Amino acid sequence: MKRFLKLHFTLCFRFSIFVLGIVKLIRGIFLGKAVGFLIVILILEGIVIFCFNLPELKQKIR
Repeated sequence: MKRFLKLHFTLCFRFSIFVLGIVKLIRGIFLGKAVGFLIVILILEGIVIFCFNLPELKQKIR
């Protein structure tokens, strides 16, 4: 149970960072700012989240 709570908290934290990046990207688009750098950061966040979740998902399947 403790392990599940830790995993749940970690996933929520990662997801909240990703959502914050999307919000910043949308704000930048509406303000007419250059958002290329924000897009790169958002893509990297997605890759990192996927890479960190991959071992946890493999372990859940087993």
